[in-house]
Amino acid sequence: MIEPSGSRWRAPDWAVWIVALLGPPTLTAILVTLSAKEQRDYVFLYLGLVAALAVLRGLWPALTSAAISF
Repeated sequence: MIEPSGSRWRAPDWAVWIVALLGPPTLTAILVTLSAKEQRDYVFLYLGLVAALAVLRGLWPALTSAAISF
């Protein structure tokens, strides 16, 4: 099957849900190893993950990631 030239590649739905479910805990595990300076700025990393999921794949993966991040 030939795809139109303007089509974009999209990750499979299962991959998006893996990122939504495992992204926040993975980010937490990485941030725990960093120094304690400016921890209040870490919230923007979680917000960026949620925003990226919302823009790229929609409401439900983003809400799931936001709930896990909270």
